[in-house]
Amino acid sequence: MRIPTPNRDLGSGARSREQQELQTRLQPRYAWRLRSAQPPQSISALLSALLQFRGVGESAAAAFLNPSYEATLQQSAVLPQCGPAVARIQRALKISEPIAIFGDYDVDGVTGAALLAEALTGLGGVVRVELPHREDGYGLSVSAVRRLVPPATLLITVDNGTSASAAVADALSRGADVIILDHHAVTGSLPPGALVVNPALPSAQYPEPFPAAVGVAWKLAAALFAAEGRAGDERFLLDLVALGTLADSVKLLGENRVLVRWGLEVLRRSRRPGLHALAERAGAALRDVTADTVTFRLVPRLNAAGRLRHANLALELLRTTHEGTAQRLASELDAVNEERRLLTEEIMAEVRRSLGEPFPPVVVASGPWPLGLLGVLAGRLAEEYQRPAVAVAVRDDECVASIRGPKQGPERDAGTNMVELVGEMKGLLTKYGGHAGAAGFSFPRSALGAVEDFFRAHAPVTPNGAQPELMLDCPLLLALVTPDLTRALNALEPFGNGNERPVFLFHGLSVAESRSIGTNGDHLRMVLRHPEHAMPGSAVAFRWGNRPRPPLGSRVDVAAEIRQDRFRGMLRVDLHVQDLRGAVAPAP
Repeated sequence: MRIPTPNRDLGSGARSREQQELQTRLQPRYAWRLRSAQPPQSISALLSALLQFRGVGESAAAAFLNPSYEATLQQSAVLPQCGPAVARIQRALKISEPIAIFGDYDVDGVTGAALLAEALTGLGGVVRVELPHREDGYGLSVSAVRRLVPPATLLITVDNGTSASAAVADALSRGADVIILDHHAVTGSLPPGALVVNPALPSAQYPEPFPAAVGVAWKLAAALFAAEGRAGDERFLLDLVALGTLADSVKLLGENRVLVRWGLEVLRRSRRPGLHALAERAGAALRDVTADTVTFRLVPRLNAAGRLRHANLALELLRTTHEGTAQRLASELDAVNEERRLLTEEIMAEVRRSLGEPFPPVVVASGPWPLGLLGVLAGRLAEEYQRPAVAVAVRDDECVASIRGPKQGPERDAGTNMVELVGEMKGLLTKYGGHAGAAGFSFPRSALGAVEDFFRAHAPVTPNGAQPELMLDCPLLLALVTPDLTRALNALEPFGNGNERPVFLFHGLSVAESRSIGTNGDHLRMVLRHPEHAMPGSAVAFRWGNRPRPPLGSRVDVAAEIRQDRFRGMLRVDLHVQDLRGAVAPAP
């Protein structure tokens, strides 16, 4: 159901000139679309409607709200070649064979490597862990193999390796066996001679959605613990699974939802001093952690290491048992994250100045930027301009790029697969890989113009002039926005890809207070009132920037999420504004 736009004649009678002017000036960013036009009259009715909107019927509601760890995971398919991989690791453990683990520089790869190292070390393994530097490029390289093999005679990759045929061949020639734990799409032939444990293999028939790489590592560890007579020990590693799964934005449905739901429970009781110190630096406490805490506070700080320094900082923080080391590393990660934030804002301002209107169907921005910021920049551009975005780091002879799709809008609804899109121009590329929603690739600097031309000509985007869509669940009365409502909505956690946080429509609210907040005044805080309800509502609009702001006393419609935030030690329920427009009469 589409919601009428402000400039449409709704036949609802004459409006004041001021309100008409506001509707013209305060145009929404999105075309709003409602799943239901009926406002629920109670919290229980709202929760039932939200479950229905998410395809959860009455018979499945209890399992969705209280997922069973045992029932869900026992029904999951066996990973391809997991059994042979477990047997090979058992052989290595039995004779104290040197094992090398090669991870990745993002949080999924770091947590996966840390998890596997902890599992193998706990079983008596002789383990060395190495993570790549982002400047060395993605994935297992021949140079990395030659640092690790020998002494290692068993090499295990985590979050990479599916396309590393040359490096695997070199490892095999030097006398090592190779196990690949990955979840990336297969874009070519598999490395001959390796055991590839990857649910994305065409032959795997693994039920979607696929786990993150840390989930693959955890499932292997669970099978290994069972084979060693220690079934159940894998539960203590679920905190790392929650971190990596939320960081990698895989769909939080089915098995992934269970892993994150129970992983958050383990995280709240985590025995890792590094995570307690990091949460403290982020202004949070692990005992109260939610999916949002992980996604917006912990993950950026962990990711900052691999973006601007070396991912070993994050790995060491996850593995340390020493309080002093934990505090030192948490402080360093917090400082690097702040450096990352400031540099990102500086580059974003530069890109905004360079883009003219109308905006291209795919935003392609390039510059001499750190490789570690490409994913962040592409994601910010895709969010801001609501179309696929590519960020390109221009080097001396080579360009490295990252592409992201918008979080909202028809591109995501239509299922545009970014790695498949990039694959259409593989003749121009030296390397590419990734997921449906994000991909990375590199190409000669001389091909930059051809790459830009490809995206202008081939990328599936919103037709010119059409607004991207914002899906809203239903209208909601401001009077229902209470702590009781936030507790009810928490039952739907964890929120994320595939189980998005509900967005509600609030009709005809008046702006009682409005002020800029944030270091640079980039955010907007408001107090909103409804004429029929005495209690006002608190609202915040992040990254509102230079967008038009509603004047005091004006009436607006608000599309917002509902969140409970802690402010100066007190819990406060806020509307997190996704979009605003001048008030429009509800559709009949």
